[in-house]
Amino acid sequence: MVTLAEKTSDVSVTRAQQIGMLQRRMAAMELVPEAIASLEPEIFEHLQISCAACEYPDLCELDLRNILAAPDVRGMPAGWGWDDYCPNVALLNTLSELSWFRSRIIV
Repeated sequence: MVTLAEKTSDVSVTRAQQIGMLQRRMAAMELVPEAIASLEPEIFEHLQISCAACEYPDLCELDLRNILAAPDVRGMPAGWGWDDYCPNVALLNTLSELSWFRSRIIV
């Protein structure tokens, strides 16, 4: 069984890269960062600050790469994902429900 430390040992993420990961997470959720930054600059700034202060950047990077196989990582329950560690999960999920922040309209 592979431990979380072994999975993340080859990943080292800088604070600047964490902001890039926020952009990638938003893209994966079909959110338009420019729309959020333009319409809700305080919310966008909060997202960036929370992301830069995240305790799990290496895990996030692995998750974004879609490498993390949760059942193989000791101490993590099956199905454990970004919504279990991301400090922005609630806000990003809320924004994804608002059509004016999405890259495509869901009917």
